[in-house]
Amino acid sequence: MAEVQPLDFGTKGSFPWKTIQERMPVILTKVIDQCHHYVRQLLHEDQDESAVAAAQGVVGLLSKLKYEMQTSKPMSAITAHPDDDALSAAALWNSMLDDEATRIREKGKDVDENGVKWYSARWLLAECYLYRRIRSALATSDLMRTFDPFEAQKQQSWHCSMDAISSLADVLSVTCASLGKPDYLDTQRKQATLLLFQFALWGNASDLSLMADFDGAHGSLSDIQADTAEKLVGQERKILVNDFDAVYARLETMRASGQGQLDIVLDNAGFELFTDLCLLHFLTTAGFATKVVLHVKTLPWFVSDTSAKDFAWVVTQLNQSDSSSLAALGKAISGYVETGAWALMEDQFWCLPHDFDAMAATSPGLYETLGKSDLVLFKGDLNYRKLLGDLSWPYTTPFSEACRGFRPAPFCALRTCKANLIAGLAAGQAEVVAVEDGDWLVSGRWAVIQARLD
Repeated sequence: MAEVQPLDFGTKGSFPWKTIQERMPVILTKVIDQCHHYVRQLLHEDQDESAVAAAQGVVGLLSKLKYEMQTSKPMSAITAHPDDDALSAAALWNSMLDDEATRIREKGKDVDENGVKWYSARWLLAECYLYRRIRSALATSDLMRTFDPFEAQKQQSWHCSMDAISSLADVLSVTCASLGKPDYLDTQRKQATLLLFQFALWGNASDLSLMADFDGAHGSLSDIQADTAEKLVGQERKILVNDFDAVYARLETMRASGQGQLDIVLDNAGFELFTDLCLLHFLTTAGFATKVVLHVKTLPWFVSDTSAKDFAWVVTQLNQSDSSSLAALGKAISGYVETGAWALMEDQFWCLPHDFDAMAATSPGLYETLGKSDLVLFKGDLNYRKLLGDLSWPYTTPFSEACRGFRPAPFCALRTCKANLIAGLAAGQAEVVAVEDGDWLVSGRWAVIQARLD
């Protein structure tokens, strides 16, 4: 078999090409607008003039970044700034940029003396680099170092999802209440687990990095959100690979042991995070997991990725809700965190362009931490891309082969398809799906529950 190539921007009209041509500039424009708005607020406050000037300079740096990206200028080195721990990986980033230049030269292509040009880089590297450069710009200002330019969008998406959130909370309340009934059957437990898994799976469709036009004015996002069992009818056939039965068997082993640890690498804040919390609450209540570790991003990342601050904000919203179901869930989650049954964990690895096969070498501590888990859930498309190395595998490549050497613990990917790569399909399956939906790989209308449990 020919060497599997990384996804890049080389094919005009491809999904990666449209990403850098269309979505990434819109995302960056919104960041600039949010920073403009924040600076205007600072001008009305009693702030030091030089500090405000530095904040205004952030807008200029981001505008320059947008120009460089759209005109495919060289990707400049990451600058480390003092007193910003999140930027401690600057040297690592610059080493990766050098490695990318070497990779391109080895393919017989020229590299600008000032570095790799945007459109010549691998898709995963360039897309991660965009968010890292946004962070670099913010770090030049003391007043903006902790500013999240995506926070308003994430919180607006929550408020626009309240219909679905309230409905799903009621489903969860009834489902968990049934667990304590004396006539509760094992088959009911499995069906309830499947239901919550599917809610969390399809919750991944709510991805603001792919909704570049989202501004909070939609009123409701319920048309793309599954919040009742009825909405899941017909969706199961769109799960192209469904390893739920094997995953459930693993969960039952954890329940029988009475001390199962579950790790989850979160993706989007907002509605998807809520569906994840519903799943985790159920798995905890049902005894599948006595310890849950939630892995979050250290930086504002891919617009809507979950940070520790986003998690805390959502829990506050739940605790302050007038809905009894939402308030009860918020109280339960707060209790889990207070007792240590649930723990949040940050690691800079999640905000690097490394694929997961590199984790053991580049972040051995994190790899060792995941190795303590009985089951790791990877949510969303970016995690899936990193599992597969963002490589254009033949669609029928076994999932375990595409994940290469990465196997810290048994794991499962819950992903709606929003990037043009996939593995583990049956022969001819992709061709059949493509007849029904030409955008099946990138639309978020199809999904996988894929596990590596060996």
